[in-house]
Amino acid sequence: MAKRLRDAPWMVPGIMDPMFSQGGGTSEMIFFVAAAIKHAEPLSLRPEDITNIIEAYQPWRIYMCRGPDHWNTAWSSIRWILSKSPAFEPDSLVAGHWRMTGMPLVRTPDQLSSRIMTKAERTTFLTWLGEFAPIINEPEGPSL
Repeated sequence: MAKRLRDAPWMVPGIMDPMFSQGGGTSEMIFFVAAAIKHAEPLSLRPEDITNIIEAYQPWRIYMCRGPDHWNTAWSSIRWILSKSPAFEPDSLVAGHWRMTGMPLVRTPDQLSSRIMTKAERTTFLTWLGEFAPIINEPEGPSL
């Protein structure tokens, strides 16, 4: 089943999708990470590859990251998202690379911020996952 889900293009928005508007801030970063991985398939990506894709397609996202070195902050955030979300897993064939698991794209309670998702975020989330997709609210993602 995971293989079928991993191959289902409806699960992941395209990299140029309007959902990634600048007004969205960083709250939908998990979707953009997934879009970057999907964009690169069949290759898996390293966190720095994902950061470079973000910089190429939506550089404003990098500058929204806190700290004096925005690129490294974005890279660290991406590594954290990859390690915490059940939607991603390390590629067993290429060390340091990540791929989709086929699990739904979810924002766990500890992901990106402690605030509750807004109505607009929930609507966007459900639009991409489908009305009946489970929303997993587990405090821990997969272990590395």
